[in-house]
Amino acid sequence: MSHDKVGILSEDGSEGRITSHSKVMYAFNRFYSGREEFGPTSGWELNWLKSLERYFGENLSTFNPDAYGPHESQASDQALSEAMRTTGARLLVMINHKGWAWTRDFISNETLRTLRREGVRIIAIWGDPQVPAQRRQLRSLRGTVDLNLCTGTQSVSARLAHRDPVMYAWVPVHDQRVRSHCDCGALVGFAGSLKGERAQVIHHLREQGIQVHSGGGEGVTALSRDEYLQIMAHPISLSFSQTDLETLANMRTFEVINQGVVLMEQWGRETAKLLTPYQEYVPWYDSADLIRQVRELSDDPARRRAIARAGLEASARFDNALLWDTALERIQQRDASSLEPAYAIDWTRYRGPHPRIARLEDRLTRQRWANAVVFTRLHSRGVRQRLKGGPNTIARSLSKLAQRVHPETDD
Repeated sequence: MSHDKVGILSEDGSEGRITSHSKVMYAFNRFYSGREEFGPTSGWELNWLKSLERYFGENLSTFNPDAYGPHESQASDQALSEAMRTTGARLLVMINHKGWAWTRDFISNETLRTLRREGVRIIAIWGDPQVPAQRRQLRSLRGTVDLNLCTGTQSVSARLAHRDPVMYAWVPVHDQRVRSHCDCGALVGFAGSLKGERAQVIHHLREQGIQVHSGGGEGVTALSRDEYLQIMAHPISLSFSQTDLETLANMRTFEVINQGVVLMEQWGRETAKLLTPYQEYVPWYDSADLIRQVRELSDDPARRRAIARAGLEASARFDNALLWDTALERIQQRDASSLEPAYAIDWTRYRGPHPRIARLEDRLTRQRWANAVVFTRLHSRGVRQRLKGGPNTIARSLSKLAQRVHPETDD
């Protein structure tokens, strides 16, 4: 795939080409939440570092604003500007994360504007655009950033793109497949911190006699990358897509299918836009549904291997070079629609737990879940349910309804 076709106009109107051979600076915090006492940075920042290294190679340089402490912005900005000039970087890619208890900016807007006047192009990467604070941060950079790469949720990205240069993107992963699997005997693995709903679901699995190998966290509790992947590479790997605000297709989604094992993910529409349910991954709706499906796959290893193989083949669609090719095209096509995602979503792939429930979800989303009181009749099995309350209550009610209507039943 050629990387040499991308060109942009510099501030003086002359053409300046940014390609995979251009000098690039990647700015990210080297410590978790920008604080040394919290331990090393998360896999999120390091994953994007690998992504950029693979695309730009030795032309990539890095800068860590948190090396200058939580309160010193001026020295950090001056060091960044000097590093940009010294390396000749013409593209700045950043994960703009203001650390815990910081009284400074990650990079000040004034410095970003100065860099742009000097002909530098700027791309910001966002992993949680469903979180209001991150959306506010994204909007605060309006006029200083050429492109925002938003992952996790195409729905939120589309809303943001009405006023800001936003491109929905997958998370490119680069790990080799684990060849030496652990000998714990567990069929199911979960790599991540055990908190809230995650802990409850995994506790329920264990109560039902299903062995689960779990571990991991962030900051000081983080595993090494090899340890993390060892847990993830069990025949069935769990993922949780629900948040209090939106459903997500997060980094773990792509990590699991890249390992060639079965992704068994909590139901969320975002993943179903990218992968075919029950063919390339397996969605689950609550603990009872999860237990049933784990047992079915345990009893049918041929089907389990087929789903894992299909997921691995699907991972090739989420190509690192394609992502950066598209991003560089987007920053030079200033009049192009930023609503177009990096990956052309096959909307026929999305089915939802049931067409009527999907329509109900759409209606609730438009109403922003504002203490909605909804009545719905599901004629296929005569189900009648009154849904009342906020997002968590309604989500639980929808999950119960999904159990009473088969996921693949048509209208």
